[in-house]
Amino acid sequence: MATIDSEPGPLDGPVSSGPRRSLPLLPAQRLMAAHVALVAVATVVYMTVPATRTPLWAVIGLAGAAAVVAGVRLNRPAHPWPWWVLAAGLVTFVSGDTYDNVMEEYFHASNPFPSPADACYLATYPLFATGLSGLVRYRWAGRDLPSLLDALIFTAALALPVWVCLMQPLTEVDGLTWQQRAISIAYPLGDVLVLALLARLLTPHPVHGGGGRSVRLLVVGTVTLLGFDIAHGLLQLNGLWQTSTHTDSGWIIFYTAWGLAALHPSMVRLTAAVPHRGSLLPPRRRLVLLAAATLIAPAVLLDEGLRGTAHDAPVIAVFSALLFLLVILRLAGMVVAHHRAVARELALRRAAVSLVSAVRREEVAGSCEAAVDTLLGPTVRHRTLLLSAEHAAPRDPNRTRLLPYADLDPDIAARLGGDLAGMPAVLVSPMTPPVSGELPGVLLVAAAARRLTETWRSLDILAFQAGLAMEAQVIQTLSRPFALGEQTVTGRPHHPVRQSVRGAVSASVGVATARDSTDEEELLRHADLALYAAKSAGKRQWRRFRPMLQSRMVRGHDLQSRLAQAVAGEEFALRYQPVVDITAGDVVGFEALVRWPRFPLRSRSRAGRAAKR
Repeated sequence: MATIDSEPGPLDGPVSSGPRRSLPLLPAQRLMAAHVALVAVATVVYMTVPATRTPLWAVIGLAGAAAVVAGVRLNRPAHPWPWWVLAAGLVTFVSGDTYDNVMEEYFHASNPFPSPADACYLATYPLFATGLSGLVRYRWAGRDLPSLLDALIFTAALALPVWVCLMQPLTEVDGLTWQQRAISIAYPLGDVLVLALLARLLTPHPVHGGGGRSVRLLVVGTVTLLGFDIAHGLLQLNGLWQTSTHTDSGWIIFYTAWGLAALHPSMVRLTAAVPHRGSLLPPRRRLVLLAAATLIAPAVLLDEGLRGTAHDAPVIAVFSALLFLLVILRLAGMVVAHHRAVARELALRRAAVSLVSAVRREEVAGSCEAAVDTLLGPTVRHRTLLLSAEHAAPRDPNRTRLLPYADLDPDIAARLGGDLAGMPAVLVSPMTPPVSGELPGVLLVAAAARRLTETWRSLDILAFQAGLAMEAQVIQTLSRPFALGEQTVTGRPHHPVRQSVRGAVSASVGVATARDSTDEEELLRHADLALYAAKSAGKRQWRRFRPMLQSRMVRGHDLQSRLAQAVAGEEFALRYQPVVDITAGDVVGFEALVRWPRFPLRSRSRAGRAAKR
């Protein structure tokens, strides 16, 4: 099968690889350094000069929003609108803080609850959620149910302590109207929403690593925001909150980290589609985090039980049931993925067997079409085309590429059909034909398979009635000459062959029956063991499976494993034994021996034989 190659297109790699995305790193570094210096100076003055706190806090927050705007203009991502929305969220967030500070610092007025600042704060969370959801949409294109379930598990697990420690107490505070109570609960709910979208952004496992430093900065800023928002709510609930303290550094880190995330050139990857690994099991680190997340609910219940205040048992039960259902769905998805992987492997095996036995071009094309139809299924529009050598000549025959439909040669596109013009891409894969020296072997295997298939139908009853006659008949069947085009290969060791080819074909047969096996996989393993024993006995031999073959194989594997461990642990000892001439009584040489002192006595004889080998 010919391969089609072209210059990298939009489907070949990251969006940042094109000339439009090839950004100089030096201007970005200068802007990032200037942003960090500005925030550092403003923070020092903010902490040391109380009179400047209100304007400097606005400067720090607006500097983060300005950095996001500058990063979008400099780096030019493929989809800039999520970053614009995040910048708008930063503006509304700092606007609420500035309003509060101005009213208290310059007007000496106590802010009512709710106030215009609360409107700005509440508008911030939908903007943050919209921007993060836009990054998720463009970064992880397509449906990814396992990653979504993982994100929901993390969110539900972390939302439980937020509810128990913050939301539930807010519902029991006396003297609040329903509007005040609803707004108080809306703040931690907004934090949980942002947490869910952050988890969704991080849960897929990309093929080529993460999104670079921009993703890490975005994560640092978001986690800091959520942590200090929750700490602020707890301190306010207990009457311990004070403004203009070192706790403000959390929001300063948030503003700065988001601004740096937008200024770094790797931010373009956050709006470019990234392929991810569709593995059956999640990465080991995520498995540990998922296990820890599912233990949060029992830990909260245990803590309340030890303190004798288990009044949140109904809420904990609901969250535990939700986590249980999410985990069950995740496991069900893994089972379904395993079944699909097994079906795919079986389809590939059948395709391999079909291609081995295919000789003519039509047979090869039919095998390829059948394999592709099985793998893609009836719902995916596709076409399979086997190209000739002349079409492959100007192309790279050693690479498999995913190309846009428009990059195909006109004659190939015409052969594929005009109804496929709307397809997003074409996967072209090379198929290397056997070289001239390998072709007789391929034809011989195909001829032997056809002969056995034709003879086996007449041997079905004979195999059950005559027992050993089947093995002898198989060897006799393969001993007859094979006609391979213009050449002939005989099964007799010294039989002269026609044309210019001289060779001999011998068969070794391994036999296993359903009487010794429980399923088809075990039957094939037993037949392989019997075939190995037949080959070890010499040419033109057959062996029937015996249980001792399997036990012998297990002992051999165990011995090899012990030998490998002994070599790694330096357990062998080198000893020299003199060789003495009995007649003269003189030492004529030495024999080097390898001893294995730690090996069990009952197995030293086998170990000695293995060491000699």
